[in-house]
Amino acid sequence: MKVDSEKELSEVDTGELKLKLEKPLTMSKSEDSKYVHLTNRRLEIWTFGETYEEAVESFKEYFRFLYEAYYLEDDEGLGEIAMRIKKRIGELSPTEVEA
Repeated sequence: MKVDSEKELSEVDTGELKLKLEKPLTMSKSEDSKYVHLTNRRLEIWTFGETYEEAVESFKEYFRFLYEAYYLEDDEGLGEIAMRIKKRIGELSPTEVEA
């Protein structure tokens, strides 16, 4: 599937969690006949929705999951892939702000 464009998020707000990112999070956007797809290969995020807005919400939720499951976790409990994702999330310099 060919990438149509790239979008950036400098804030991730899922309602439950709001993060400011010093370095923007890039989303590659592509479409097929049914869905809008958003990906970030560095963080291994692959999401889709029937509309762009649905795909963005799914992307934010997936990022929140990675942030909570890997970035906030102690290093001892993480495997090699999880540590790599944690490091890459850290490169974005996320800061929790009040939602």
